Amino acid sequence: MNELVQILKNTRQHLMTGVSHMIPFVVSGGILLAVSVMLYGKGAVPDAVADPNLKKLFDIGVAGLTLMVPFLAAYIGYSIAERSALAPCAIGAWVGNS
Repeated sequence: MNELVQILKNTRQHLMTGVSHMIPFVVSGGILLAVSVMLYGKGAVPDAVADPNLKKLFDIGVAGLTLMVPFLAAYIGYSIAERSALAPCAIGAWVGNS
């Protein structure tokens, strides 16, 4: 029973490491998306013809949220196996999320 408790504690710690490193991508991507939609004011997605700068801001926000999953996986891998797992986990998550 003690082994199971230790495994669950380690799993929780690995997940929390990944989530704590993922939060800046979620926050910055969400803020950029919200600002672009708020400033455009006509619909959910800014039009590239009407306002190309807001469309670029929107696309940057989408890119930030797209990086959320690879960075979550990368830092969970980092927590488990240190630096050797950082790139393989990020690449695997990027491919899996695409």
